[in-house]
Amino acid sequence: MAVQQLCHFTLTCVRHGETDANVDGIVQGQGVDSSINATGKLQSQKLGKVLKDEKFDLVLSSDLTRAKQTCAKILEKNVDSNVEVSYDRMLRERTFGVMEGRYYHELQHFAFPSQDVEETNLPQGAESLKDVEKRAGDFFKDLCGKIEELESSGNTNVLVVSHGGFLACLFKCFEKVYGCSFPRGANPGYISLNTCRSKFDVTLDGGKIMIECMCLNDSRHLSS
Repeated sequence: MAVQQLCHFTLTCVRHGETDANVDGIVQGQGVDSSINATGKLQSQKLGKVLKDEKFDLVLSSDLTRAKQTCAKILEKNVDSNVEVSYDRMLRERTFGVMEGRYYHELQHFAFPSQDVEETNLPQGAESLKDVEKRAGDFFKDLCGKIEELESSGNTNVLVVSHGGFLACLFKCFEKVYGCSFPRGANPGYISLNTCRSKFDVTLDGGKIMIECMCLNDSRHLSS
């Protein structure tokens, strides 16, 4: 009987760069497919400089334009700029239904997007936080399966570029489902600034998944 190999991977998660809709307070979700603006491009390039010497074995991005453009800018001058990027619909931002394209202040009569409470008054067609956490959890399980299939004896380095709401739900999943601890005072459900990065060390051991947070929503590159 074959012994299942112990697997490790490093997971770096990044929120996309700034868009004009971010600045104007417009709900994007999945229906407003914005491009990153000049500030978003600069933010992404700055993060790219921080990550330029990291060789990523696997790069996954949301298929929405703002994430794809951010990912491209990050990898522009990377040590392995020709690395293949996989675009995944599961990494898309939360769906806000009929409120997409409207202003955030118009959501005040609905469940607020980052509120960790039971949502009983969602906009028509919107995902609940539970919906997004489930989608995020399913994405992570799929990712772990891909890592195990690689059968790498070393540490696999993974980059994920997604969206603030989705990543907050992913990190809450890490906390609730896998017992991941975060730095003191840090809130894994907080919507980060654009291009903030979070880094995790993940161990897969015979069906058991252990996650350690190395940094959460690091924004130091933005001040450089």
